[in-house]
Amino acid sequence: MLPVRDWRGAQVIGSGGTFTNLAGIYLMRQGVQTARTTHGTRVARVELEHILDMLQDMSPDQRAAVPGLNPARSDIIVAGFAVACEVLARLESRELIVSAYGIREGLLLETARVVPTVSDRGEARERSVREFAERCHYEEPHSRHVQRLALQLFDSIGPRVGLSAADRQILADAALLHDVGYHINYEQHHKHSYHLILHADILGMTPEEQVAIANVARYHRGAPPKRKHPNFGMLDRGLRRRIRKLAAILRVADGLDRGHIGAVDRVKVRWVDRALRIRAGGIAKPVVTVDPGVRTKSEHGENRRAGKRGPRTALAVRRPGT
Repeated sequence: MLPVRDWRGAQVIGSGGTFTNLAGIYLMRQGVQTARTTHGTRVARVELEHILDMLQDMSPDQRAAVPGLNPARSDIIVAGFAVACEVLARLESRELIVSAYGIREGLLLETARVVPTVSDRGEARERSVREFAERCHYEEPHSRHVQRLALQLFDSIGPRVGLSAADRQILADAALLHDVGYHINYEQHHKHSYHLILHADILGMTPEEQVAIANVARYHRGAPPKRKHPNFGMLDRGLRRRIRKLAAILRVADGLDRGHIGAVDRVKVRWVDRALRIRAGGIAKPVVTVDPGVRTKSEHGENRRAGKRGPRTALAVRRPGT
């Protein structure tokens, strides 16, 4: 029996096969098929109810074919999800968090007399991202500089284009890790960054966030995100939109430090009609570089003639004091 206290709104953590299968189904429904783990997945109560409604109308054979569900659990999974729904309803909790660890891991820690240290989720994430970057021998000055510029841009335009505080953290992590692909090879290093991030053991983030970070880093250069790219096209529409916006910000920030010398130390953004004017400051000598993946005027004109609309970006570079 639960002790006498008010448990309403309590954080619910689900451990075991029922919950890892729930996370697997949920991630597949979100198009996050490339997630390497279900650990840390947050499943809203309403999503759990939708999944339960879907499964209870199926036969065991039909359930066995549901993406993300272990076929061996097709005959018992409905009962497990029904119990989880009832617990969330009784506690009036809005979501549950899935843990990929269980009793076995606890017994191992107890046998080894290891006392776990509980740390802040944000601190664990920051430390884990930094240590992963260090293992990949990243270029810290450039990565930190790009991260600062990217966050300056985000703080100027992020809320206005529909991005949230959680997206800001995704951008910060992607900016720090965008060049880890150099650890494998310079050529196509943005694609190497994607695969390294996707398969890294990073604490403090959900599988969906890790996939988003990998994709934002993937598109910091080269071709922009396209539906025909398997890593991008299979994602949920809302996640694709966020990745497009975050990758665009990172692409500009990285371009402002193309020479890896920290020439631009601050940016200011001003909205002008249907355009963004970005003013870069802190440089001793103006240098203009063009990334092949950045839209050119001719491409913009072709899109306008085709009826496609979208804001243009004007970049104004100035010397200090001008």
